[in-house]
Amino acid sequence: MSEAVDREKFGTCVRCGRPLSNEESARAGMGPVCRAKAAATDSGALLADTPVLCDVPPVAEVGLICRRLSDGRAATNVPHIVLQHSPTGFEWGYSGSGPAELALNVLHLILPPTGWEPARPLPHAVRRGEHVLVSESAERLHHLFKWAFLAGLPKAGGHIPLEVINEWVSREMVWGKP
Repeated sequence: MSEAVDREKFGTCVRCGRPLSNEESARAGMGPVCRAKAAATDSGALLADTPVLCDVPPVAEVGLICRRLSDGRAATNVPHIVLQHSPTGFEWGYSGSGPAELALNVLHLILPPTGWEPARPLPHAVRRGEHVLVSESAERLHHLFKWAFLAGLPKAGGHIPLEVINEWVSREMVWGKP
């Protein structure tokens, strides 16, 4: 696969900006070399806007984990791949742009673009200056996800199990017919 195809299909590493070459790296938001370096050196602070928690499994394995760091910043197990709503990063506990950004990035990982469903670059959805392809389902459902799970999440954070997220997505896909 060429670098251009990899970049379009899997996106780029949130740490170094190189194209990702497989689904595991796309789910983590970074390649294996950067994951190893992050675990050893970054202490979870991968992005200036929203730190990625390196001490827990990714969202696609355990669901969404949100917590506050000692300095009060929001941190999650979701890499900030799609920049659409909030230039300052992820948040929760209200219904604004930070929770919308987190919802879109969660669903981008849970409902990635595939050959079964159209995907398109969202207006202004970029990461490191590139357009990111987002599935229509992720785009369509992310505000509903924000209201269902993130707006009411305590400021301290919480855990939304993967099973709960998957059940919600299944219901919305059937009833909402994205």
